[in-house]
Amino acid sequence: MDFVHTATINRRIASSLSGFIEYAGFHNFNNDEDYRGSFNCGLIYEFTPDFRLDAGVRIGLTEAAEDLGVFVGGTYRY
Repeated sequence: MDFVHTATINRRIASSLSGFIEYAGFHNFNNDEDYRGSFNCGLIYEFTPDFRLDAGVRIGLTEAAEDLGVFVGGTYRY
């Protein structure tokens, strides 16, 4: 079993654009993996109230975390 936790701050930059910073941590209760912590930041563009795209970078803060990564995602509410 894993315990995933985050702390996020989001700020609107323009009418449809927001930015965020986030701390994310992953702890494995079976001790199969070391603790992974990362700092994430990026932008979110809101096309409609129900559809958003986000993109950002992930910077590893612990030895077990990936050193650097990029991500792109989307959210659709129906």
